[in-house]
Amino acid sequence: MNFIQLHESTIAQAGKDKKMELLYDYLISPQFKQRVETVVSAFDRMRKDLAQEKQAMERIWSKREKQIELVMKGTTGLYGDLQGIAGAYLPEIEALQMPYQLEVSNIEQEQEQNADKISNDT
Repeated sequence: MNFIQLHESTIAQAGKDKKMELLYDYLISPQFKQRVETVVSAFDRMRKDLAQEKQAMERIWSKREKQIELVMKGTTGLYGDLQGIAGAYLPEIEALQMPYQLEVSNIEQEQEQNADKISNDT
């Protein structure tokens, strides 16, 4: 160690005990307690706000789901009414078909295509 480093080390050590004492006094002081309580209080408010926002969004989403459900039921009912009037002339709307109806429709289309291929091949 050279003389400059030794001097710097001595200076740093000289204030160490005083700094430790000041730090200890601060940690047990009412000011430190108040600062920590302020931080904890802010986090608690943030947590409560987040919970309230979450509840509000869940209410909004539930309301929107009900609205969408009503629109879909209305659209399906309207399409069914028109289908009852127009019958087979009304174009099919795939999104309004039930899954098994789509499967039957796809099978029928495949059978028709196969029949067309067979008749074209002969």
